[in-house]
Amino acid sequence: MAETDLQDRLNALVDKVPEPFRPLAVKYGPVLLKWTAEELWAWIELLAAGKWQEAYGKVLKDMGNPDLLHEWTALLTEWADANIENKDRRNIIKEASTAILLGLLRVALIAVGL
Repeated sequence: MAETDLQDRLNALVDKVPEPFRPLAVKYGPVLLKWTAEELWAWIELLAAGKWQEAYGKVLKDMGNPDLLHEWTALLTEWADANIENKDRRNIIKEASTAILLGLLRVALIAVGL
C-alpha cells in the first residue's frame, strides 16, 4: 500500500471517528488499516474472547517498534506478579476479617442470650 494511499485512508478514518477517539485513530489507525479483513476480524475475536492483552500485543507488534512490544511484555509480567501478590494479601485479609467477624458473632450471640 502506497504511503499516500495509507495517509488518505487514515485521514478518512479519523474524520469518521468521534472526537474523543481521534488520537487513538491517529496513533493506531495505520496498523489497523494495513491489516487484511481476516486479520482485523481475528483481532476483534480476541477482544470478544476477553484476550485484550494478546490483542494489544498484536497491535504493538505490528506497529513495528520492538521497544514498545518489549515494554508491554515487561509490564504484563509486572502486573501478573503484582496480581499474585495482591491475591495472597486479599486472602490473608479475608481470613483475618472472617476470624474477627466470627468472634464478633459469638459475642453478639452471647449478648442476646444465646
